[in-house]
Amino acid sequence: MSKDQFGRRRIGGDERTVTPLYHQVYVALRQKIRDGALDMDQPLPGENQLAQEFGVSRVTIRKALANLELDGFITKRCGIGSFPVPQPIEFRDRYNIGGLLETGPRVDSKARMKTLSIDMIEAPGHIAERLAQPTADEARPLDTQVLRLIRARSVRGEPFTLMTAYFLSEHSANLDRRSLKTMAPPVALESSGVSMERAEQRISATVADETTSPLLNVPVGTPLILIGTVFFDEQDSPALAMESLYRPDLYEYRSTMRRDHSGRWQSVL
Repeated sequence: MSKDQFGRRRIGGDERTVTPLYHQVYVALRQKIRDGALDMDQPLPGENQLAQEFGVSRVTIRKALANLELDGFITKRCGIGSFPVPQPIEFRDRYNIGGLLETGPRVDSKARMKTLSIDMIEAPGHIAERLAQPTADEARPLDTQVLRLIRARSVRGEPFTLMTAYFLSEHSANLDRRSLKTMAPPVALESSGVSMERAEQRISATVADETTSPLLNVPVGTPLILIGTVFFDEQDSPALAMESLYRPDLYEYRSTMRRDHSGRWQSVL
């Protein structure tokens, strides 16, 4: 079993992917141009070479290049080839993803937070699983209804973070809706009388879909950093689940570590 440039497994020549191949090539080349990884004075490799590099057809490469030209990332010079176009850098420093409570850890007076919606919904399957209440015998099924909060942060009109919080329906009645619009979700929950003792966090990756792409101002299929957090109350039962999406062109994860007396490396908060 082999893998191509995108890490997809190939089984008998069958390629299964959610995002169209041409857009995956587009995103990969666009990121190289944005990062300055390509020589602006040299043309991109030819279609045959790119097709071999990415493990796709020339037709796919041709469509990816057409979209890059349309969006102003490359320019074609007759008889020479396609050249990368230098991109203006609005955000010279990436934000540090940082801790649990803040969706925009670096304080910026120009940053704006906007609550997009607060509504009761049926819990998505993966959220229902994470919020299921443990019992002595087996997990008690979660009430199908959860209170969902969706919030975005932007600076100079450019969105950079999208956060979604899911509260158990049993806590929703005590939550102050005005506080939800301004407070970090864990803080708002504790202000309603629910004390939390620990949290579990996971970092993964996903891609922008038809819902999240316009909210983060990125094309469908753009890679995103995904951080999921579950907060547990004093009884060690899950009380709140949060998912935050970060644009990787504006964010990175930074951590300081020190060695303890045993020689192990520990993160310093």
